[in-house]
Order: sequence, then structure tokens, then C-alpha cells
Amino acid sequence: MINTKPTPRHTDSIKKYKKLFEKWDMWDFAFFDGAEYYFLVQYSAPVKGISGYLILNHAGDVIPASKAKEPFRHLVNYNTMMSQAISGILPQMKKPMGPFEERAKLLKQYQQTFRELFPIESASVDRIIFETSKTLENPKILNDIYYTLADYQKKIKNELGYIDLNLLNKVRDTFNQNRVLMYTYGLRERSLNKDYDAVVNVIDRAGENIPSRDREKIKKLLNTGKDSNQGALEKSMRQFEWDEKGNKVYIDESRLEESLEEKFDNDGKMYFEEHMIIKLRNP
Repeated sequence: MINTKPTPRHTDSIKKYKKLFEKWDMWDFAFFDGAEYYFLVQYSAPVKGISGYLILNHAGDVIPASKAKEPFRHLVNYNTMMSQAISGILPQMKKPMGPFEERAKLLKQYQQTFRELFPIESASVDRIIFETSKTLENPKILNDIYYTLADYQKKIKNELGYIDLNLLNKVRDTFNQNRVLMYTYGLRERSLNKDYDAVVNVIDRAGENIPSRDREKIKKLLNTGKDSNQGALEKSMRQFEWDEKGNKVYIDESRLEESLEEKFDNDGKMYFEEHMIIKLRNP
């Protein structure tokens, strides 16, 4: 493992670009381009927070901005994905699946009843059961994604001390699996809104064939699902279907993984150019 702690030469270079009252932190991993290791220093001011960045080579020298831009982007990209894994994937892993389990269980219980009484609407029941069964697989898939990323982070932080393009691409591919899963889930739920309505609109006509207590449970579960889809779900889908400037983005479902990766890669480059590069202090 390479040394990731600042040497006296690193510290001297860092202090030359430090402003009054700022604090600094040199990240504990580097980017390796096959020939040189590059370290990122983050400056922060008491009021405005992160105020600047500096890229140093392994020897502790400040490199020209033209050479610093690429390692800077790769280091920020990796750190952002790991941060989003904690803030985004972990809560989804812990999301209660009880409502999904209950609605699938109840609809399965009366699936044949719907087929006999409501042949047309029974197709909606079948779809809800089928698509909900896919959603119930999400926690396991998310768990695999999260701990695969955690393994990469352990390798980088504890064994190597650096990322290279090969490792970074593996992290990107793994992280993109989460995007595919979440977007697919959103599409699935969005498509079920009409099915939720179809079931809710006819269920009371089942009379004693479905006890009133279960009818109310089913209606509540499906209405809650639809309300969530039209509120929180549509809000979360904006991150997939709109860019950083508020423009609609076309997502090609026939090549979903590549399409989502391209979309977020473009977003990341746009954000980097407009918000990050201006804070780079390399001359």
C-alpha cells in the first residue's frame, strides 16, 4: 500500500495555497494513472464550507492545472459515488417492504375471485402481483450492490491506497446497477397506477366474496401506493429523466444500462465544469 499521509513536502505545498482561516484535508487515497499518483487536498472556510481544491503528485509538488484536471475529476467522481451509496442505497436497503408483501399476499388470496367476478380487471390483479414480486427482490439486489461497493472501497482504502481507471470503471459499473434497478422500479410502479385504479374501482362490487375488512385493506394499500407514485416517486424519477439544467432527457429502455450511464456521466461532467473546476487552485 502506498503512503497516503501528507509528507512535509506535501504540507509545505498545501500551506502555500491555503488562505487565511482555512482548514485543509488531504484525502486518504490517490488516483494512479499508470505512471504517477495524484492526491487531492480539500480546503474549507469557516462560513462557506468547501472553498477550494489542490492536486499534488506523489512527491508533494503542485502540478499545472492542465494536468490536474483529469485526476481531480476521477477522484471527485469516485468519492461522489461512494457518498451516494451511503446516502441513497443504504436507505433503500432498509425501506420497509411490508406494504408490498401485504398487497401481494391479499391479492393472491383473492386472485381467483377476481378472475371469476371481474375477468377484465383480473388482468390488473395479475400484473400487480407479478410486478410486486419483482419489487420484493430489490433489497437483496441492493444489498449485493452495496457490499460490492464496500469491498471495492476496502480494497482501495486498506490495501492499495489509490484508485486507477480499471477500479474506477468497476465501481461505476456497479453503482450504475443501482440506477438501473431504481429506474426500472419507477417505471414499473408508474405503469401500475392504472391497475391500482382498476382494482379499487370494482372491488366493492365483490360483496361477501371478499370480506369488507380485506376490501378496505386492499383499497388502502393500492391508494397509498398510487399516491406515493404520483408524489415521491415522480419526484425521484426527475433525476433520471431531466438533466442538471432542467431539460428532458431521453432514456433508451432498449439499452437502459448504457443510456443511464451516459445520462449521469453527462450530468457529472456538466456539474464538474460549472461548479468544481473553478475551485481548483493549481496554477
